[in-house]
Amino acid sequence: MARREPPRRWVALVRAINIGTANRIRMPALAEVVTAAGCFDVSWHIQTGNLFLTAPGDREEVASAIEQQLTRAGLRRADVMVRTPAELAELVARQPFAAIDVTEYRCEASFLRRPPADPALDRLRGTGCIITYLDEQTLCVATPRAGALAGGLTGRIETTWGITATARAWNVVEAIAAKAIALDGQP
Repeated sequence: MARREPPRRWVALVRAINIGTANRIRMPALAEVVTAAGCFDVSWHIQTGNLFLTAPGDREEVASAIEQQLTRAGLRRADVMVRTPAELAELVARQPFAAIDVTEYRCEASFLRRPPADPALDRLRGTGCIITYLDEQTLCVATPRAGALAGGLTGRIETTWGITATARAWNVVEAIAAKAIALDGQP
Protein backbone atom coordinates (compact mmCIF):
# COMPACT_ATOMS: atom_id res chain seq x y z
CA MET A 1 0.00 0.00 0.00
CA ALA A 2 1.34 3.43 -0.95
CA ARG A 3 2.05 5.82 1.88
CA ARG A 4 -0.21 8.86 1.75
CA GLU A 5 1.38 12.30 1.94
CA PRO A 6 0.71 14.08 5.25
CA PRO A 7 -1.57 17.13 5.27
CA ARG A 8 -0.03 20.32 3.95
CA ARG A 9 -1.14 23.78 2.86
CA TRP A 10 -2.26 24.22 -0.74
CA VAL A 11 -3.73 26.88 -2.96
CA ALA A 12 -6.43 25.55 -5.27
CA LEU A 13 -7.23 27.64 -8.34
CA VAL A 14 -10.62 26.47 -9.56
CA ARG A 15 -11.39 27.05 -13.22
CA ALA A 16 -14.72 28.48 -14.38
CA ILE A 17 -16.18 29.54 -11.01
CA ASN A 18 -18.53 32.55 -10.96
CA ILE A 19 -17.58 33.69 -14.45
CA GLY A 20 -20.66 34.75 -16.38
CA THR A 21 -23.83 32.82 -15.57
CA ALA A 22 -22.34 29.32 -15.30
CA ASN A 23 -21.05 27.65 -12.14
CA ARG A 24 -22.42 30.29 -9.79
CA ILE A 25 -21.62 29.41 -6.19
CA ARG A 26 -21.01 31.44 -3.07
CA MET A 27 -17.61 30.97 -1.51
CA PRO A 28 -18.94 29.53 1.79
CA ALA A 29 -20.83 26.87 -0.23
CA LEU A 30 -17.70 26.19 -2.30
CA ALA A 31 -15.72 25.80 0.93
CA GLU A 32 -18.26 23.19 2.08
CA VAL A 33 -17.83 21.28 -1.19
CA VAL A 34 -14.04 21.36 -0.79
CA THR A 35 -14.32 20.26 2.84
CA ALA A 36 -16.37 17.26 1.64
CA ALA A 37 -13.34 16.37 -0.52
CA GLY A 38 -11.29 15.83 2.65
CA CYS A 39 -9.79 19.32 2.90
CA PHE A 40 -9.83 21.52 5.99
CA ASP A 41 -8.91 25.06 7.06
CA VAL A 42 -10.58 26.24 3.83
CA SER A 43 -10.68 29.97 3.08
CA TRP A 44 -10.67 32.03 -0.10
CA HIS A 45 -9.65 35.20 -1.90
CA ILE A 46 -12.39 36.97 -3.89
CA GLN A 47 -15.30 35.16 -5.52
CA THR A 48 -13.57 33.38 -8.41
CA GLY A 49 -12.34 30.10 -6.99
CA ASN A 50 -9.06 31.02 -5.29
CA LEU A 51 -8.98 28.68 -2.30
CA PHE A 52 -6.54 28.15 0.56
CA LEU A 53 -6.74 24.77 2.24
CA THR A 54 -4.98 21.99 4.04
CA ALA A 55 -5.23 18.45 2.70
CA PRO A 56 -3.40 15.13 2.78
CA GLY A 57 -2.04 13.70 -0.44
CA ASP A 58 0.03 14.92 -3.33
CA ARG A 59 -0.94 17.60 -5.85
CA GLU A 60 -2.82 15.19 -8.13
CA GLU A 61 -4.72 13.51 -5.28
CA VAL A 62 -5.86 16.83 -3.86
CA ALA A 63 -6.92 18.24 -7.24
CA SER A 64 -8.78 15.05 -8.21
CA ALA A 65 -10.63 14.81 -4.88
CA ILE A 66 -11.79 18.43 -5.17
CA GLU A 67 -12.82 17.98 -8.82
CA GLN A 68 -14.92 14.92 -7.94
CA GLN A 69 -16.78 16.88 -5.28
CA LEU A 70 -17.28 19.85 -7.60
CA THR A 71 -18.85 17.53 -10.17
CA ARG A 72 -21.11 16.00 -7.48
CA ALA A 73 -22.18 19.55 -6.58
CA GLY A 74 -23.23 20.17 -10.19
CA LEU A 75 -20.33 22.39 -11.25
CA ARG A 76 -19.07 21.73 -14.78
CA ARG A 77 -15.58 22.11 -16.20
CA ALA A 78 -14.48 23.40 -12.80
CA ASP A 79 -11.02 21.89 -13.07
CA VAL A 80 -8.57 22.46 -10.23
CA MET A 81 -4.96 23.59 -10.43
CA VAL A 82 -3.14 23.10 -7.11
CA ARG A 83 0.02 24.92 -6.03
CA THR A 84 1.92 25.30 -2.78
CA PRO A 85 2.26 28.70 -1.12
CA ALA A 86 6.03 28.50 -1.76
CA GLU A 87 5.50 27.90 -5.48
CA LEU A 88 3.29 30.98 -5.75
CA ALA A 89 5.74 33.06 -3.72
CA GLU A 90 8.56 31.99 -6.04
CA LEU A 91 6.47 32.89 -9.08
CA VAL A 92 5.81 36.39 -7.74
CA ALA A 93 9.47 36.84 -6.72
CA ARG A 94 10.51 36.29 -10.34
CA GLN A 95 8.71 39.50 -11.33
CA PRO A 96 7.94 38.28 -14.85
CA PHE A 97 6.24 41.55 -15.80
CA ALA A 98 8.74 44.04 -14.38
CA ALA A 99 9.60 45.43 -17.84
CA ILE A 100 6.02 45.42 -19.20
CA ASP A 101 3.97 48.59 -19.69
CA VAL A 102 0.78 47.63 -17.84
CA THR A 103 -1.16 50.43 -19.53
CA GLU A 104 -0.63 48.62 -22.85
CA TYR A 105 -0.75 45.00 -21.69
CA ARG A 106 -2.94 42.88 -19.46
CA CYS A 107 -0.65 40.69 -17.35
CA GLU A 108 -1.74 37.28 -16.12
CA ALA A 109 -0.50 33.87 -15.12
CA SER A 110 -2.02 30.78 -16.68
CA PHE A 111 -1.87 27.76 -14.40
CA LEU A 112 -1.86 24.44 -16.24
CA ARG A 113 -3.50 21.30 -14.83
CA ARG A 114 -0.73 19.10 -16.21
CA PRO A 115 2.48 19.78 -18.09
CA PRO A 116 1.88 19.92 -21.85
CA ALA A 117 3.25 17.01 -23.90
CA ASP A 118 4.73 19.48 -26.40
CA PRO A 119 5.12 22.88 -24.74
CA ALA A 120 6.47 24.62 -27.83
CA LEU A 121 5.83 28.31 -27.32
CA ASP A 122 6.15 29.06 -31.04
CA ARG A 123 2.57 27.77 -31.50
CA LEU A 124 1.38 30.50 -29.14
CA ARG A 125 3.47 33.30 -30.59
CA GLY A 126 2.27 35.59 -33.34
CA THR A 127 -0.56 36.81 -31.16
CA GLY A 128 1.06 40.06 -30.10
CA CYS A 129 1.50 38.62 -26.61
CA ILE A 130 4.68 38.64 -24.61
CA ILE A 131 5.13 35.15 -23.16
CA THR A 132 7.39 34.08 -20.33
CA TYR A 133 7.40 30.35 -19.68
CA LEU A 134 8.26 29.94 -16.03
CA ASP A 135 7.92 26.24 -15.33
CA GLU A 136 6.20 23.19 -16.76
CA GLN A 137 2.81 24.15 -15.28
CA THR A 138 2.79 27.95 -15.29
CA LEU A 139 2.89 30.40 -18.15
CA CYS A 140 2.98 34.18 -17.69
CA VAL A 141 1.43 36.16 -20.50
CA ALA A 142 1.18 39.88 -21.25
CA THR A 143 -1.69 40.35 -23.70
CA PRO A 144 -2.27 43.61 -25.58
CA ARG A 145 -5.24 45.39 -24.00
CA ALA A 146 -6.60 46.06 -27.49
CA GLY A 147 -7.04 43.40 -30.11
CA ALA A 148 -8.44 39.94 -30.68
CA LEU A 149 -6.81 38.41 -27.59
CA ALA A 150 -7.71 41.21 -25.18
CA GLY A 151 -9.55 38.62 -23.08
CA GLY A 152 -6.44 36.52 -22.58
CA LEU A 153 -4.65 33.54 -24.04
CA THR A 154 -5.96 30.71 -21.85
CA GLY A 155 -8.42 29.33 -24.41
CA ARG A 156 -5.67 29.18 -26.99
CA ILE A 157 -3.36 27.42 -24.51
CA GLU A 158 -6.03 24.79 -23.91
CA THR A 159 -6.68 24.08 -27.58
CA THR A 160 -3.05 24.30 -28.71
CA TRP A 161 -1.61 22.13 -25.96
CA GLY A 162 -4.69 20.00 -25.25
CA ILE A 163 -4.63 20.67 -21.51
CA THR A 164 -6.81 22.46 -19.00
CA ALA A 165 -5.71 25.83 -17.68
CA THR A 166 -7.01 28.72 -15.64
CA ALA A 167 -5.74 32.28 -15.66
CA ARG A 168 -5.51 34.91 -12.97
CA ALA A 169 -4.73 38.58 -13.39
CA TRP A 170 -1.25 39.29 -12.09
CA ASN A 171 -2.44 41.53 -9.25
CA VAL A 172 -4.67 38.66 -8.08
CA VAL A 173 -1.72 36.23 -8.24
CA GLU A 174 0.33 38.62 -6.10
CA ALA A 175 -2.50 38.90 -3.56
CA ILE A 176 -3.07 35.13 -3.47
CA ALA A 177 0.64 34.44 -2.97
CA ALA A 178 0.88 36.96 -0.12
CA LYS A 179 -2.18 35.55 1.62
CA ALA A 180 -1.05 31.95 1.09
CA ILE A 181 2.33 32.65 2.67
CA ALA A 182 0.69 34.44 5.60
CA LEU A 183 -1.69 31.52 6.17
CA ASP A 184 1.11 28.99 5.78
CA GLY A 185 3.27 30.77 8.35
CA GLN A 186 6.40 30.36 6.20
CA PRO A 187 8.72 33.22 5.18
